[in-house]
Amino acid sequence: MRLLLTLLLLIFSFSIQAQDNKDLARVYFNKALKSFEALDLEKTTKYLQKNKELNNGITQEKIAIFGSNFFMI
Repeated sequence: MRLLLTLLLLIFSFSIQAQDNKDLARVYFNKALKSFEALDLEKTTKYLQKNKELNNGITQEKIAIFGSNFFMI
């Protein structure tokens, strides 16, 4: 029974960490959009890279489209 509770606790903690990364990645994507609008291309690049790290790749279509359009400039 203790083993089961320990395993459930571990799974729950990993789940929370994954959700935190997705939330943080969303913040970085929004920062990338705002820095792009402000024509701060260096920050836009940094924020897109951080978003990619936190998401373990490019996982959403809107991020892929924005990134490909941005890097074509």
